[in-house]
Amino acid sequence: MTRTPSPAIVADMTPRDAFLAELRDRTTFHLEKLAQESAETFGRYLNLPETGPRIYRRLVETYELDGAREVAACMIDLASGVFYQGAIMLTEREYLGLKLIRDEFLQELPRETARELHELVDTLGRSDPT
Repeated sequence: MTRTPSPAIVADMTPRDAFLAELRDRTTFHLEKLAQESAETFGRYLNLPETGPRIYRRLVETYELDGAREVAACMIDLASGVFYQGAIMLTEREYLGLKLIRDEFLQELPRETARELHELVDTLGRSDPT
């Protein structure tokens, strides 16, 4: 299940470099697998099995794994109505991530979620002093 560097690459490396390269490859492999599983989970929670993973992968491209998780959780709050149970507080990354989703995926979201996302991003954008 793990990948190792090709023998040609390893032959030109010191044992230390070969060891580090193998660990780096293994780490990358597992992080890619985690990102794929996370994307599928995000799509399932949004009930968007095709669009959800594409959104999540785009978030990973922009914000890496930790940032993508933060923005994805925020989007799930929005889609499930949790935002409207009190005051809305977002980090800058959450706001920018929701804005990215709105700008790139709005037409692919369910109508009500798209409307709420658009209104939230617009409202927060108007209140942003920068």
